[in-house]
Amino acid sequence: MCLQSVHCKIGDVVTTGQAPRITSPLRNTTYTLRNVNLRNDPIVFSAITDADTKVIYWFVDDIYLGNTASKRTIEWRPVTSGRYRVRAIDDRGRADSRTLNVELIN
Repeated sequence: MCLQSVHCKIGDVVTTGQAPRITSPLRNTTYTLRNVNLRNDPIVFSAITDADTKVIYWFVDDIYLGNTASKRTIEWRPVTSGRYRVRAIDDRGRADSRTLNVELIN
């Protein structure tokens, strides 16, 4: 996995290009959600990718959330308050990550 790198070596293959750049969730932001609205108010993840990226794999705290086609979004509905690490890894092994704070209220 390569974080924000221009040249990444994965096995014997060198991958060039830009790593995905997460644009949502916002950096250093606390998302406050009401418990009753979790189904209606997800947190949307998105990233800007290099032209050669076809798929982005999304993880929250190293747990696989799902994948999207490049330029598509994915939704996440947290079930507990806390600090989470979000990662986006493209199909070339390039990655970006950021932390996210979630506060659930009644």
